[in-house]
Amino acid sequence: MALLDGFQDLGSARDRAERAMLAPIGMMSPLWIAFGVAASAGAAWWWMTRWAKPVNLEAPISTVALIAETGPDDLTQLSGVGPKVAKALNEHGVTTFAQLAAWSAEELAAFDAASGLKGNTVRAGIVEQAKALAGA
Repeated sequence: MALLDGFQDLGSARDRAERAMLAPIGMMSPLWIAFGVAASAGAAWWWMTRWAKPVNLEAPISTVALIAETGPDDLTQLSGVGPKVAKALNEHGVTTFAQLAAWSAEELAAFDAASGLKGNTVRAGIVEQAKALAGA
């Protein structure tokens, strides 16, 4: 009872004790409960949309099979590539737009010099065209 000796009257001690006991209950107000439910529902929705999606493991395999089925691309669709240049590209192992799109400027210049095309493929920008067609 030594704690109560510092108070003028017992009523103020009782008021302080009641306020101290009500503080945790104030955190359980309907507003905080509604916020907690909304936050929990939002977190659950986020996790379910990220983790509960089925993954098609056969898609990469079918994509490879589709590429294998389609065969070589028609390289003459590129501006500046005629039958002669297409034949030279095929002899260098290039049969698709994706293979040509992977070439660097140095590789294109070396191919042009080796094929005796006098810079025609470099000026026509066939690598950039192939990148556009490979992306489509």
